[in-house]
Amino acid sequence: MDYGEAFELQRVLVEQRKRDEIADQFPHRGTSAHHHARRNGHMENLVAREDELARAGVAFLHTNRGGDITYHGPGQIVGYPILDLREWKRDVMAYVRALEQTIIDALADFGIGAGREPGMTGVWIDGARSRRSACT
Repeated sequence: MDYGEAFELQRVLVEQRKRDEIADQFPHRGTSAHHHARRNGHMENLVAREDELARAGVAFLHTNRGGDITYHGPGQIVGYPILDLREWKRDVMAYVRALEQTIIDALADFGIGAGREPGMTGVWIDGARSRRSACT
């Protein structure tokens, strides 16, 4: 699914969840089939110029999402949970760390080594860490 389509679906689901019309959800885009970067942060954190991204086939999208500048590329599994964080005492980072651990544990069940990078958000597959390939 194109990021723009996924973002619109998320917006609709978030509004439905806020009105308690739906339960917590974990809709996902599946495996990323195209390159894109998104930003809601500091342009100084963008390590390539927008024209360089365009030449590399990376769409650069401006969003209202957190995460500063985030890159998604082919082979990544990308999911967007939509849930009421009151169960997490409104502590988004506690929720993110628990989600990362769930992914690490699930990958271990399949014999895939993974972990975190200090100071970074996401899960990295062992051997991919030097390439900074995030999986969340």
